[in-house]
This record gives sequence, structure tokens and C-alpha cells, in this order.
Amino acid sequence: MSARNKGILVGLALAALLAAWYFAGGDTVKVERQQFGIMDTVISARVYVQTQEEGDWAIDSVLSLMEELEGELSRHIPGSPVDEINRKAGREAVAVPESVLFVVQRALEVGAETGGVFDITVTPLIDLWAIGTERARVPAEVEIREKLAYVDYTQVQVDPAAGQVFLPREGMALDLGGVAKGYIVDQSIEALKDMGVESAYLDAGGDIRVLGSRPDGKPWRIGIRHPGERTKIFAVLPLGPDLAVVTSGDYQRFFDEGGQRYHHILDPETGYPAWKGAASVTVIAPDTITADLLSTAFFVLGVEESLRLTEGMPGVETVIITPDLEVHMSSGVRETIELQ
Repeated sequence: MSARNKGILVGLALAALLAAWYFAGGDTVKVERQQFGIMDTVISARVYVQTQEEGDWAIDSVLSLMEELEGELSRHIPGSPVDEINRKAGREAVAVPESVLFVVQRALEVGAETGGVFDITVTPLIDLWAIGTERARVPAEVEIREKLAYVDYTQVQVDPAAGQVFLPREGMALDLGGVAKGYIVDQSIEALKDMGVESAYLDAGGDIRVLGSRPDGKPWRIGIRHPGERTKIFAVLPLGPDLAVVTSGDYQRFFDEGGQRYHHILDPETGYPAWKGAASVTVIAPDTITADLLSTAFFVLGVEESLRLTEGMPGVETVIITPDLEVHMSSGVRETIELQ
């Protein structure tokens, strides 16, 4: 393992440990595991079951499901459905599995709901900036303008009846990185339900969803990381049963140049990292895919518009921390959040 990957593993493992406090009741045993590699992140799984064997089987099944879904949703896996969509852009539609069809449709819906600030066709810009790799750099303005010509989520063509997705222009490409983890966590929770598990916690690199209540009946406690000091918790959110929480921040993947931080959350309108007054955006939602999508979209959208949209979304709450550590939040979370 490279030094960079070791650093990622240590950082994500620490984040997972800080992310939640839990309590195991006397009638169950807590079975937990951390595994690095799926979706290039640390997966933390905890199930509260009757026996160690039952818990090991449930976690093994979930990890296998996650690997299978990653193989369908990642553009970085050669021969995957998304890779095929991108390779055949401008030439032909591609038949895709139900997972890809659902994720693409949901992403396009949120793109429309948020005025295009979430755009799964931003891929050419992601590759141009290469943030999070050794090739990261600030592109020339002419390069950014050239790639922006291929960014437009409204051009993605989906045929639900035929189960096909088509990109009409060669040079366009999909990246489902801002939504796939949420979908995979949701499907994993559904799988645990089917196994009869009633209490569980899943964290895929910060995409968190809980199943049921904690064994002691108290709310789950989810930590929001301090945006300036990664080993500290800035706030704690008590989380009710069967909810999800996802945080997007400018401290997750970035590089510094000329005194400026360039992070990985790109604004599809400008082609540059989004700078709308947020250092981190945390979204609570009924499912992880919604929280995943909105946390990224709201980071690009900015404080006022994000909170306005939140108030019209049933079951959704938002907490935004600015670079100077001001906290803005939706009405439903003001009485429960615990600032540290």
C-alpha cells in the first residue's frame, strides 16, 4: 500500500471512529468490522444481533453486495456499465442494470430540483482538475472552457422502458461518485432488513445510515467533523431510527496552490471548485442517496438557497458550517444539535 493510501486509510478510520457513539444492550451482541477498498474508502459496519456468527454472516453478505454494486456504478472499473456508457457516448445507447438506471434518474431529478448545481456529466472537469491524485493542478481558463462544453445533465437520455442510458455527444461522460455510495448504503440497509437485522449502523466514508434504534432505545449520535481540525468533532446530531446523514466538505480532497485551497466539489457552471461560503454541509434525510446528493448540491448552491430548499423538503434537515465557523441550520435541527 502506498504512503498516500495508508494516510487515507488512517484518516478515514479516525473519521469513522469519531462519527458515532454507540451502546450495545444486554440482549444482543455487537458485531463490527472495518474494511478498506470498496469504493476506495473505509466501510464501517456494526450490527446488533443474537450471535457472533449471525453478525459475521450479515456483514459478509453486505460487503459482497457493496462490491457487486460498485462494479455496476463505478466508471473507474473497466467494462462496467458506466464505463460502457462513457465509451459509447455519441454513438449508441447502453443497456444498464436497475441500479444504474435508478441512480442516474435520481441524480437527474436532483439536478433539476437544484438548478443544475448537481451534474453527473461534470466528469471531464473532474478529470481535468484531477484533485485527489498526484496529477492535481489548476487548469488554464481555456482548458476549463473547453471541458465545460461537455457538461450538461439535461442532455443525458434515459429510456426506462428499454433500460438504456445514452450520452448524445462524444466527449461527454458520467461520474456517479456523488451519488453511488448513498445508493449502495441504502441497498445494504435493505439487505440487512431482509436478513432480520433490526439494529445496525453503516458508514461508507462518511455516508451514514442507521437501521432501527440503538439497542438501549436512545438516539444514535453522529459527529460532524470540525472543518479546520480533522481530529475534532464540531457538533453532534442525535439521529432517530432509520435515518441517514452525509457531510460534504472542502477538507476531504484538496490541494493548495498560491495560498488558495482547491477542493474536489466542482461548480458545473464555472468549472472551478465551488466557493459559496460553505466549509462543510451536512444533510439528514430519510435515505442515504438523498442525503448524498443534497450535501454536494447544497455545498455548490450556498447557504441561503440551500436552507430555503431544505424547508420545503419533508424529512430533510441541513447544517452548514462556514470557513469562519459560523453555523447555519434548518429549523428542524436547531433544538437538537449539540455544538461542541
